[in-house]
Amino acid sequence: MASIEALAATLWSLAALGMTPKALRVAVRETHPDASRKDVVRAAFYALVAV
Repeated sequence: MASIEALAATLWSLAALGMTPKALRVAVRETHPDASRKDVVRAAFYALVAV
């Protein structure tokens, strides 16, 4: 399983203006195929709070 920090870093690097949440989740899952939807959501909150 990928760490929350690694998922958050991937989210930051892949996020683009106008990207839908589903598209972002799919892009993250391509990099981290073992990450669950819940892991991605937790990492997104972590990325926002850690800034």
